[in-house]
Amino acid sequence: MTPSPKIKEAHSSPDINSPAWREHALFLHGDASAGSPGSASLRNLRKGEFPTLVLLSLHVIRMKCSGSEFAEIMPYIPPHLRRGLLRHSAINYPLSQVELNAICGDEGHADGELVVVGPHAMLPSDHFRRMHSSRESMPEAEESAWDSLATQGSESSVLFSLTLLSTPLTFALSDLPPTITCLALINIPKPVSLQRLPSYCPLVSLLDLSYNSWLNPTSGEKLLEDYPWTKLHYLKVLGLRGCHVTSTLLSQVNRGRWDDVNVIH
Repeated sequence: MTPSPKIKEAHSSPDINSPAWREHALFLHGDASAGSPGSASLRNLRKGEFPTLVLLSLHVIRMKCSGSEFAEIMPYIPPHLRRGLLRHSAINYPLSQVELNAICGDEGHADGELVVVGPHAMLPSDHFRRMHSSRESMPEAEESAWDSLATQGSESSVLFSLTLLSTPLTFALSDLPPTITCLALINIPKPVSLQRLPSYCPLVSLLDLSYNSWLNPTSGEKLLEDYPWTKLHYLKVLGLRGCHVTSTLLSQVNRGRWDDVNVIH
């Protein structure tokens, strides 16, 4: 008996390069990062929803400009608008390496956020070291300007949210800024050692490790169960979609906590 088309569709592998899959993969991060400083949820930028006029205008500029022209224009675009374009593009039209560099500029992020989607782009191995050097070499007058903005509630000079989707980890975790509160490493091709993460990013409240093949039931189960979860003191949301989540793992994650971590799998 020939299977019905519906059955075939249910068993087909998802297209990880499609906007629908990227929206699904980034949805958890968008929800949790909605409470982060200066951020609005990626939920508001779903493919099926109509973007704002400003975002549409930025998208048209991006489509019409060459890489070099786009890089010349971006410094004149406010950080929060660049952040909106970064999010919209991550789901619908991933940025090229040149475009990503232009949107992030010397700061290395867009108003506190950085979303890198492969295979279209990847972070240079020295990305975070250059960010640190750029901040250290900033003239005093400019530092005062940033301090003034921070006083008014802007967090644009601080990276608090990092998402890598379907792109390799090219840097050492020790390079990560300690200000990160939302970290998503989704569908990363090679295993990542996260044992020292609490030392480098002690403020992480969301950690998304979804859809990583190296966290499969065969090898990933022990990796997850042996992880020092108690050292991530601020952890509130843990994304493990596509991973094998056992009762032992749930017990380890929540051991010694007053409130249970929301484990999404």
